[in-house]
Amino acid sequence: MSRKVNDGLTRSQRYYRRHKAKRHAWMNAYKKRNRELFNSYNSLYWERHPEAKVLARIRTRCGKKERYELIECRITQAEIKQLWDRDNAGSMIQPCIHRKNSANHYTFNNCEFMEYAYHQALHLIEYNKGKGRFNERKWKREICNA
Repeated sequence: MSRKVNDGLTRSQRYYRRHKAKRHAWMNAYKKRNRELFNSYNSLYWERHPEAKVLARIRTRCGKKERYELIECRITQAEIKQLWDRDNAGSMIQPCIHRKNSANHYTFNNCEFMEYAYHQALHLIEYNKGKGRFNERKWKREICNA
């Protein structure tokens, strides 16, 4: 005599849930055996889709609640692709996404791509201005003319 379960799931759905751990163990073992294949696929994907890599990093950054508590990711991969093309980030040495207003969220209108070195210099200026240690003449001589 079979027991009738009234949980709203089909027989195949119940089987799928029951054997979930076995499936995950099999997939992890498969990935370990074929690690080089997975790594080459991932690196090839990131190379061909830099906007996906940027979006993944933004989402990781927004997930860190202690530092970015009120900042949300309100930008899509298609919008990042538009930003990438608009700012010509493909020709940059090391492109970096920058929020124009750091208090606002990651949105299409609030973001732009710039060189990483320039981005770091901007944040260094903000930090030093807040501490009262910023010398604009020296900065222009060392950073802008270099």
